[in-house]
Amino acid sequence: MRNNCLRNGLLVTVAVCLLCASALASQRQPSLATDEQRSVRALISQWVEAYKNFDAERIASLETADVEVMDRFGELHLPSNRHDSAKLWSVSKSCPNRACHRRW
Repeated sequence: MRNNCLRNGLLVTVAVCLLCASALASQRQPSLATDEQRSVRALISQWVEAYKNFDAERIASLETADVEVMDRFGELHLPSNRHDSAKLWSVSKSCPNRACHRRW
């Protein structure tokens, strides 16, 4: 139950951050706001779907090369490539306790 709450909290945090970025982008270029909002919402939907399905490869494919991931313990992860990013997300799924994250 607690892990589900933490996972849902992370999901909400990511969605809020992406929506805030969308709002800021729409303020800078009002004429492109609709297209940008659609793009951001599509990205959020894809990320949420991949996260719900524990699809580590898909989540990694949606990230940029300079992604910074803060896990639920407040630890910062800077994956150096897509494989490392997928590994990070698969560890999150398979091992919900802190010890597994430290091995990464």
